[in-house]
Amino acid sequence: MKQKAEETLKKYWELAEQPDEDGRSYFFVKVILYRKYYTGQGEDGVVQLVVPKGPGEKVVALAHDTLQAGHRGAAKT
Repeated sequence: MKQKAEETLKKYWELAEQPDEDGRSYFFVKVILYRKYYTGQGEDGVVQLVVPKGPGEKVVALAHDTLQAGHRGAAKT
Protein backbone atom coordinates (compact mmCIF):
# COMPACT_ATOMS: atom_id res chain seq x y z
CA MET A 1 0.00 0.00 0.00
CA LYS A 2 1.50 3.33 -1.08
CA GLN A 3 0.11 5.28 1.87
CA LYS A 4 1.82 3.05 4.44
CA ALA A 5 5.09 2.96 2.46
CA GLU A 6 5.28 6.76 2.03
CA GLU A 7 7.91 8.10 4.45
CA THR A 8 6.35 11.60 4.56
CA LEU A 9 3.10 10.11 5.94
CA LYS A 10 4.80 8.23 8.80
CA LYS A 11 3.98 10.85 11.46
CA TYR A 12 0.31 10.89 10.39
CA TRP A 13 0.05 7.10 10.74
CA GLU A 14 1.51 7.49 14.23
CA LEU A 15 -1.10 10.13 15.08
CA ALA A 16 -3.88 7.90 13.74
CA GLU A 17 -2.69 4.95 15.83
CA GLN A 18 -2.92 6.85 19.13
CA PRO A 19 -5.88 6.15 21.41
CA ASP A 20 -9.18 7.71 20.37
CA GLU A 21 -9.68 11.32 21.43
CA ASP A 22 -12.42 13.80 20.57
CA GLY A 23 -11.50 15.91 17.57
CA ARG A 24 -8.66 13.70 16.40
CA SER A 25 -7.67 14.75 12.91
CA TYR A 26 -6.10 11.56 11.50
CA PHE A 27 -7.66 8.10 11.53
CA PHE A 28 -7.72 4.98 9.41
CA VAL A 29 -10.38 2.58 8.26
CA LYS A 30 -8.96 -0.86 7.53
CA VAL A 31 -5.63 0.18 5.94
CA ILE A 32 -6.63 3.54 4.45
CA LEU A 33 -5.55 6.79 6.12
CA TYR A 34 -7.97 9.72 6.33
CA ARG A 35 -7.98 13.21 7.79
CA LYS A 36 -10.95 15.01 9.29
CA TYR A 37 -10.81 18.69 8.40
CA TYR A 38 -12.83 21.28 10.30
CA THR A 39 -13.69 24.49 8.47
CA GLY A 40 -15.01 26.32 11.52
CA GLN A 41 -16.15 26.03 15.10
CA GLY A 42 -19.15 23.85 15.77
CA GLU A 43 -19.19 22.37 12.28
CA ASP A 44 -19.04 18.72 11.36
CA GLY A 45 -15.70 17.83 9.86
CA VAL A 46 -15.07 16.95 6.24
CA VAL A 47 -13.42 13.55 5.76
CA GLN A 48 -10.51 13.64 3.30
CA LEU A 49 -8.44 10.78 1.89
CA VAL A 50 -4.73 11.21 2.61
CA VAL A 51 -2.87 10.79 -0.69
CA PRO A 52 0.90 10.06 -0.90
CA LYS A 53 3.03 12.80 -2.42
CA GLY A 54 3.75 11.11 -5.78
CA PRO A 55 0.16 10.34 -6.79
CA GLY A 56 -1.01 13.44 -4.90
CA GLU A 57 0.14 15.76 -7.68
CA LYS A 58 -1.90 13.80 -10.22
CA VAL A 59 -4.95 13.78 -7.93
CA VAL A 60 -4.80 17.57 -7.54
CA ALA A 61 -4.42 18.00 -11.31
CA LEU A 62 -7.41 15.75 -11.98
CA ALA A 63 -9.51 17.68 -9.48
CA HIS A 64 -8.60 21.14 -10.76
CA ASP A 65 -7.45 21.00 -14.36
CA THR A 66 -10.47 19.54 -16.12
CA LEU A 67 -13.48 21.33 -17.56
CA GLN A 68 -15.75 19.42 -15.18
CA ALA A 69 -13.83 20.64 -12.14
CA GLY A 70 -15.40 24.09 -12.36
CA HIS A 71 -12.13 25.73 -11.39
CA ARG A 72 -11.51 28.35 -14.06
CA GLY A 73 -8.69 30.25 -12.36
CA ALA A 74 -8.41 33.22 -10.03
CA ALA A 75 -9.14 35.80 -12.75
CA LYS A 76 -12.58 34.33 -13.48
CA THR A 77 -13.80 33.82 -9.91
